[in-house]
Amino acid sequence: MWTRLLITLSLSLILAYSALAAVQIYYPVSGSAGGGSSVYIGQVSPGSTVTIITDRGPQSDPWSKVITTPASWAGGYFVQGNRLYIEVNVPRNASGAKTVCFQLLGNSSSESFCAALLVTTGLMDFNVPEKTVYVGAGNTVSVPFIVINRGAGSYSVRVLSSLPAQFFRGTTIKMNPFSARTGEVAIRYPFPGEYRVILTARNLGDGEQRSSEIALFVYPTIDNDFKLVQWGFPFSNPFLWPLMTILGAAR
Repeated sequence: MWTRLLITLSLSLILAYSALAAVQIYYPVSGSAGGGSSVYIGQVSPGSTVTIITDRGPQSDPWSKVITTPASWAGGYFVQGNRLYIEVNVPRNASGAKTVCFQLLGNSSSESFCAALLVTTGLMDFNVPEKTVYVGAGNTVSVPFIVINRGAGSYSVRVLSSLPAQFFRGTTIKMNPFSARTGEVAIRYPFPGEYRVILTARNLGDGEQRSSEIALFVYPTIDNDFKLVQWGFPFSNPFLWPLMTILGAAR
């Protein structure tokens, strides 16, 4: 009986020690790892940045330094309160299952764990809810969009269009892991007519693109016709609108 009790007590102490020694991971997934064991972080895009938030280990000697292997994936680290932030830069040419390991160091304490990642494309979605847009010639219209990041890494997205630059104001947004963000771009087109416009979201990390098409209907306005006459073009002459676009006369 006493032998069984001692064995049970010993196992309990070992498990308790292991739990204390393990690294507690809070973000982008929840879990624990230690002694070089791995935790699966998830799918990430090439060129993205993965931020891993952990505890700092023993209060008497908290971890304050991180050594990342391979070193080429290291993106830095910093301490904030009782949390340790570890950044991993996924190379643009990476692909497939990858493992990145970390050694956490205090003055004399240490612990290690690894992050398992699946590097893949196709984790970004882009949608423009309004497929038909109406605006008066020479006026500005905002076009909303939605970008979805289904990966565990963060990256920036630039939204552009098929219109000449002088008639379109794009935007850049930061995508956090497992997030959806809304934004808007602005169109100011001076030539009445119906146009097919392609809006494109480009992942600045890996260059992946997603596009969505809208129909742009630009109707005449008196103010805009007056401007066309001031520029020396016939009053609302539709045959010269494409020429004005090419020359960039409307700025």
